[in-house]
Parts: sequence; C-alpha cells; structure tokens
Amino acid sequence: MKGFLKSKVLPVAMGVGSTMLFAVPALAADGTTSLSTIVTSDMIKGVFDQVYGLLPTLLPAIVGFIALRKGWSFLKGEIYSA
Repeated sequence: MKGFLKSKVLPVAMGVGSTMLFAVPALAADGTTSLSTIVTSDMIKGVFDQVYGLLPTLLPAIVGFIALRKGWSFLKGEIYSA
C-alpha cells in the first residue's frame, strides 16, 4: 500500500450539477493523504446547496409514495377481510 501512495497520484474530477470539482491529493511527508487536504469547506457547502435544492422536489414525491403504499395496503386489507 505504501508503494501505491508514493507512486503517481492522479487528480480526481467529480461533476456536481454544471460545476466540476477538482481535488488533487497532497501527500504528507510520511506518504499519507489527509482528508482535510482534499475536501474543503467550499466543497461541502456546494454539496449541501445541491441537496437543499432537491428537497422541494423530493419531499412531495416521498410523501406521495408513502401515502400510496399506505392506501394500497389499507384497500387490500379491507378487500381480504370482506
């Protein structure tokens, strides 16, 4: 594993919406990579902004799906007990 960390480290690109995030790991003196050198607070803020943007779309869909399952289960129970 140490040989792998000392070898060539390629940059990682991840697309978030229309924004591309690039993270180039910085190797410490002992050959390890710290997560705090790769992930910054701006990256995390970008992820949370995207999640908050999806909430108005996802919450009604989730609630509607649960309501349909409950309603279908109720109808099946009433039909079987009749």
